[in-house]
Amino acid sequence: MSIISKISVAFALMMISCNTRNIVLINKCIDSSITYQKVDINDLLANPISFDNKYVDLEGIYYLGFEESSLVGRRGESAECIYVMIRNNKVLAEKMEDMDMKYVSRIRIKGEIDISEKGHLESCKAGIKNICYFEIIN
Repeated sequence: MSIISKISVAFALMMISCNTRNIVLINKCIDSSITYQKVDINDLLANPISFDNKYVDLEGIYYLGFEESSLVGRRGESAECIYVMIRNNKVLAEKMEDMDMKYVSRIRIKGEIDISEKGHLESCKAGIKNICYFEIIN
């Protein structure tokens, strides 16, 4: 095999590995008959009350840190957020602790929207609970 062929194969393998997704959690969802509605996070943030008690499938930028577990549509201090309720999910919390997660650029998450759960100091517009799917999309 020529050097160019070897480099091409190595490059292809590298590209494939860069595009892999890291699924942190797949739980049996509460009820297998539940359909998760694919929702744009910006639509949810614009009108969270219309999604209250609905099961959604979201993508966004995830932040995890001291008194913070939130999903946003865009980066920045003024970004509105969805509170990600990992404290109620022991399996997810332990896996994230094992990964030493502090910040992840993009995730996909499935769960139930609850407008009464707004996180630390009620800084978010709503919460997402009963999380049954959490995927890192880096």
